Amino acid sequence: MSQPVVALHPDVHAHVRLTESRSFAPFARQHLFPLSVHEFVRASTEFALVFVKDSETGQFRAVALTGLVPGENLYATASVSPNYLPHAVTNYPLVLLANPQQPDQFSIGLNTAASQVQVNDGEALFSGGQETPYLSKRKQQLLQSFEQLQVTAAFVELLQQHELLVPQGFQFDLKGQQHQLNGIYIISEAKLNQLPTDVFADLRQRGFLPAIYAQLTSLHQLNRLAALKISQLA
Repeated sequence: MSQPVVALHPDVHAHVRLTESRSFAPFARQHLFPLSVHEFVRASTEFALVFVKDSETGQFRAVALTGLVPGENLYATASVSPNYLPHAVTNYPLVLLANPQQPDQFSIGLNTAASQVQVNDGEALFSGGQETPYLSKRKQQLLQSFEQLQVTAAFVELLQQHELLVPQGFQFDLKGQQHQLNGIYIISEAKLNQLPTDVFADLRQRGFLPAIYAQLTSLHQLNRLAALKISQLA
């Protein structure tokens, strides 16, 4: 997602239209996708959900894993598209741009090189200098995604506070070659079960337990990733 992003403006983008794309095709070289905690349950039926740590800030992010190595999205070249796509994909090519002077204010940005950006096909973004109902809907989706990521940051911070995130490596046999997947973190089920009653009750009251269990069960999707890798090595 390193394509040129510009602020959306009715004068500059009066004739721009967007086509819908329910595909990982534009992200063939991206193996991690940010997820909100609100997506965990649905996303867990398709992807392995893990946490990665920023080496500079030390902050953790919740992500969907789509490849076994950086620069590899096995779902982008799979014969069947997943039934669920992360918001980071469905919101594309629109993004929120923060105002450096007023961090609580945002504008809408557009990845201008995206294949969905058209002139003759798709949904119009502006009409008569005003945003269309389609653009209004897309803006609401972006703002909702941003708000959900804020909740997710609080969720991850809570996991850290209770020392529930642990590093986990996975090893795969890919046609006789051993492949090691490192640098990821998961929720420790053992530590979860050892939490004090009041802490566990707090997680339940906050509505985080379904997401926690979804993350744990999603690790079975690593087998799907390995199978996709093997099929593409054939």
